[in-house]
Amino acid sequence: MKNWLLPIILITPAYANSYITGDGGIEIGVSRDKNKHNYGVSTNYSFNNIGLYANTSVLSKAQLGSDEGRSLVATAAHEYQYENSFFRTEINNEFSIFHPGLFWNSKISHDLEFEKINTSSGSESKTNFNDSTSNWSISTGPSFTYDRSQWLSYRAGITISQALLDDEDSSEGGATVGIGKRLSHVTTTYLDASNICTEDDVSSFNESCRNEIRLSVVSERNGVNLRLEYGISNQKDMSTDLYLLSLEHQPNSYSIIDIGFKKSIGNIAESNDINNSLVSSSKIQEEHSLIYKFDWGRSQLEIKARQLDVISANDKIKTQDESIYYSYLLGAGNCASCSIESSYEYSEYGDKLYTKIMSIGIMKVHNRRASSTLSFRRTKIKNELDTWSVNLLFSYKGLLTKIGKR
Repeated sequence: MKNWLLPIILITPAYANSYITGDGGIEIGVSRDKNKHNYGVSTNYSFNNIGLYANTSVLSKAQLGSDEGRSLVATAAHEYQYENSFFRTEINNEFSIFHPGLFWNSKISHDLEFEKINTSSGSESKTNFNDSTSNWSISTGPSFTYDRSQWLSYRAGITISQALLDDEDSSEGGATVGIGKRLSHVTTTYLDASNICTEDDVSSFNESCRNEIRLSVVSERNGVNLRLEYGISNQKDMSTDLYLLSLEHQPNSYSIIDIGFKKSIGNIAESNDINNSLVSSSKIQEEHSLIYKFDWGRSQLEIKARQLDVISANDKIKTQDESIYYSYLLGAGNCASCSIESSYEYSEYGDKLYTKIMSIGIMKVHNRRASSTLSFRRTKIKNELDTWSVNLLFSYKGLLTKIGKR
């Protein structure tokens, strides 16, 4: 038998009797301020293959056009202001080696970003499609879980990662062991220990390793999901405290409060996802976030606030954004599916950009998938820009669909 047939014989049965689902959406935006037109398009798509012994998901996200062309209301503006045009792809695969507890997990991320050109006056930005930055990362390794009883479980895993970020090549290897103990039907505690070693092109030494230990408590009861975590990371003579507080509370059927405080040290396997550009690992990250959602009757209110500090040996980058969004469904007259929308957004990136966006508009839902929004927006960038614009946004969101089976 040919050797190359062996992987096919082993892997193919895992995807037998599987089914495939997919969904996605597209947004096209156009705006005009003074004598200038701006255009933009944003797309996203997800593809999932679910089999008996293997699951695969492919996520893609793209944005093309000037920042001014992207006029999406009720989204914290940080991403759309500092990352102009990009293509991102993420592939996740979980393969069951031995049921029920032994798996092989793999993840591939690719990020292609196009450079933005600003005019000398700072009032206009364009995308240079001839100048781009390509980053990628790959992580793979086995994981094992064993439930000794409904009250006690064990877990372990090994991950090997490789990444190319900003023309810097880095590799990483990590191993984790942990134990979980249920204290009650709603509360579980975990104790995890890990060792992570990183090697890159710019370090003054070839390899750096750190040991981490974490103790966490998870509780879920009566509309309250709480996770508390504290840990310590030791690398040579340096010790770093790690913590996590995540609280999701649903006090009633029409409101949700989500609060988060987190301090961690990044790694390639966890830091890179479809919603964020690829970032370097081994940097201390401190994040505070607050989300409040209210949906009752014809009114919708959403408040978001986030602060992220990324700390390395040489610098500290602070990112901050806040947004307030309110929508009221008219539900009368010739536009029963129309809503009045207003929003305020503020974002800050390091000491360079301070941006405020205020908008008011009307959105019409055409059917379950399509909608359009006409809005008037004021954009202020500190020491650079203060302008009004008229924005028209068309949105189409596909519904989750079963598109095939094997």
